[in-house]
Amino acid sequence: MSALLATVAVASPVRADSAHGCPYPYACVYDEPDLRGSIVAKFRVVTSSTQSLVPPITGFSVFNTRNGDTVHIYYSLPSEPHGHWWGSACIGPNGWAGDHVQTLREIRIDSSPSC
Repeated sequence: MSALLATVAVASPVRADSAHGCPYPYACVYDEPDLRGSIVAKFRVVTSSTQSLVPPITGFSVFNTRNGDTVHIYYSLPSEPHGHWWGSACIGPNGWAGDHVQTLREIRIDSSPSC
């Protein structure tokens, strides 16, 4: 788990309606680990199960514009098949996470305001 903390960057939360091109109330997935890339997917619905990212993306970032919900991301090494998670992270309201080498495979929005 310590490798997870070393590779995922998490920003401090701030209140926003939209940022980095991501409109409220979405969780946006970018094709670069630093929010500078293009948005390749947007998720809006709170679910009890994960939603798959098709296709999975290696070297990603996720920005959560939601003011009261958390976003859970599930990723693995690029060589691992679907369903073999190497790690996960929780992104608080108006926060973000990114990774240079992992492959983002699934995401889940939760109505909990804290991780």
